[in-house]
Amino acid sequence: MAHELLLYRKHLNAQKHVRILADILVKHANPISIGQTIEAAARDTVHRALADGIIISGVETGTAPDLEELQRARKAVPGTPIFIGSGASKENIRGLLAVADGASSRAASKGRVYWKILSTSNA
Repeated sequence: MAHELLLYRKHLNAQKHVRILADILVKHANPISIGQTIEAAARDTVHRALADGIIISGVETGTAPDLEELQRARKAVPGTPIFIGSGASKENIRGLLAVADGASSRAASKGRVYWKILSTSNA
């Protein structure tokens, strides 16, 4: 799938304008490699699958990612944007953004869902 996505982005001549973010160790799936570390998942996703950035979530919906794991992922892929996929709240956002580059924020209102990417510049 990653290969086809990269080819399509190249076909559109959008390498400079379209960035690919990939969820790692996503909470609703199991990695093929049992016991894969967050460092290995981050490196594999960036260096092998060629993602431009990674998304890290907590172990279940609404749970923030572990700060120690975020720091380990940051060290594994320095310079790669890291975003929080779920679990960010007004209580923990500053701590998360001390390590991550941004976080997704979801709000539901009258049957509509709104997403916003928060970054250190607007937290």
